[in-house]
Amino acid sequence: MLGRWLWRALLGLPLPLLKAGCGFLGALHAALDRRHARECAASARRCGFQDPAAIACGMYRNLWCLPWEIAWARRLSPGSLTRNIRGSVEFRNYVETHFKGRGLVTVSAHLGNWELLGQLAALLIPPMMPVYKSHRNRLVREFMLEMRRAGDQLPVPKEEGLRPLLRHLRAGGTVGLLVDQNAGPQGVDSEFLGHPCKSWDTPVRIAHGTGCPLLPVFLFRGSHGLELVWHPPLELVVDGSGRLDVAASVRKLDALLGAAVREHPDQWLWLSHRWGRGFAR
Repeated sequence: MLGRWLWRALLGLPLPLLKAGCGFLGALHAALDRRHARECAASARRCGFQDPAAIACGMYRNLWCLPWEIAWARRLSPGSLTRNIRGSVEFRNYVETHFKGRGLVTVSAHLGNWELLGQLAALLIPPMMPVYKSHRNRLVREFMLEMRRAGDQLPVPKEEGLRPLLRHLRAGGTVGLLVDQNAGPQGVDSEFLGHPCKSWDTPVRIAHGTGCPLLPVFLFRGSHGLELVWHPPLELVVDGSGRLDVAASVRKLDALLGAAVREHPDQWLWLSHRWGRGFAR
């Protein structure tokens, strides 16, 4: 209930105030959360990035940009929104030309504005069903769910499993997955930004099992504002009999996600412990 009130209060604030507050709140967040900021900088340093402290600070600013950009998007008409985000019209035309009437598995990362990406996808290639992990904090959980429902999406908690996703794909819908986090012991051995990791095999298995295209999509923040960037469907690795090589396909997807992070390291969520909790020490 309180999360819903906070979301509605945010929508009522002047946009210039929200935009100006992103940098201040990001810097304040980084200063108050020094332990995690140091861990993020240490991870960026181990991955070979220059100026890791600035990357960590940029990550916090990116987090605070998410809600203000969604509030900005909510005040625009659908047509105006697609005109204001570069690549939107081209992406819709691309999907309609190549995949009209088919189910789509879209994959992305906690990179740029991944929350607005789901809402934009719901507008461009409906109906959109993003999968999310419930936050442990009740207030944050309610706020995030209210923000996701605001964009005509059909959000599904990860705990519900694959069944609703498969039904949605069979009906010609679009599923959205964020697959850049640590999968834990049950994950597939892979590599991300040059270091061993455990990754989710869910998107490649769903795409192979349903025959739906696996489409990587990102929403970055650049010098000209927000830009929608997508890649052709990922070609899964299969053997001569058509059997899926899960590990090779996952590594191929991780390489693409890692390349996107290298282009915009300050917009990636370094807090996610991608390589396990001991990596930054």
